[in-house]
Amino acid sequence: MRTRPPTNDVVLPSTFNSFPIFFSEEELSWFEGSDLVRQIEERKANIAADYHAVCRCCPDFAERHTLEDFLWCRTAVGSRNFGITINGVKRTTMVPFADMLNHYRPRETSWTFDDSQQSFTMTSLSSIATGQQVMDSYGKKCNSKFLLHYGFAIETNREEDGRCQNEIFIEFKMPDKETDPHHNHRLQLAGPTLSIRCMMTFDEKRTQEAFSYCRLAVANQEELADIQRTHRSAYSLTNNPIHPISARNEIAALLLMAQTCRQQLTRYPTTYQADLSLLKDPDVLPFSNRRHAAIIMSSEKEILEWFVNLSAECTPVLSLPIEDAVAVVNDKYTNTKEDTSRYLRSTVYGLRNRSRW
Repeated sequence: MRTRPPTNDVVLPSTFNSFPIFFSEEELSWFEGSDLVRQIEERKANIAADYHAVCRCCPDFAERHTLEDFLWCRTAVGSRNFGITINGVKRTTMVPFADMLNHYRPRETSWTFDDSQQSFTMTSLSSIATGQQVMDSYGKKCNSKFLLHYGFAIETNREEDGRCQNEIFIEFKMPDKETDPHHNHRLQLAGPTLSIRCMMTFDEKRTQEAFSYCRLAVANQEELADIQRTHRSAYSLTNNPIHPISARNEIAALLLMAQTCRQQLTRYPTTYQADLSLLKDPDVLPFSNRRHAAIIMSSEKEILEWFVNLSAECTPVLSLPIEDAVAVVNDKYTNTKEDTSRYLRSTVYGLRNRSRW
């Protein structure tokens, strides 16, 4: 078994320095304040655990292959394998040349294993001009996952419908027991904290769970009784989200989300605007580790800033009489590809239809 390609006949990269598990301490410092630091260490630890497990089973493995070799091999396979079905059996395979295609959304090609030809096939989904680069989709993923598993990040990580695929790990908390007369009631429906990955796409399942948690955290006695009738446990929040209850409750929930995100922004040594400026710096080269790190950090802060701004922008609208709020939404929030417009239209129309303003 050879873990590294021969220097005179390179088939796979000899190094994967664009992958965070191989970053230097200085490069890792660029992610200060981000949960990605924990994810990187966790991935390295998991691969190391696998290596030591193999060594225990095959004592001579360690004599022939170092942990560094194993990290290289796992990265090569993990970033380049294809999941296919051959004659009805699911398999994972390496496909030379096909694994060299760059990522692009929306996807321009599809791939499969053709049983009739007994070969891996890739099919174009649209016309590709002569000399045009053939691209493959690596899927709908957050930038942190692209970097962790594929060694790159993209500056505009949005689908055709405008939905951003980036996520950030946020921890929300219930009000303190000492100041909240309904603390025990809330804990019947959810835990004292919720740690979850959120997106700017407000109707995504995990983001809906975060909204549900915040709506519960700020609910008054009447609203809690209403929630109790349809939600019996935290499991219900995950699979049956709490929809907007009232304008009052929604304003308070947005404020809680904004306060949480504002506090999380203080963990970063640089601001969102500083990261954007760094991305415009001509000395920060395209596809460099420094640029990818700046993309990751700006992507996270963009989400936090969005929640902060969402509260500030939507509170005045939700404070209006219902028909006035509908009129504002119909006049100013018509772009259904824009994050705030989608949230506000859904919330205002939903509250009006349920007569809960």
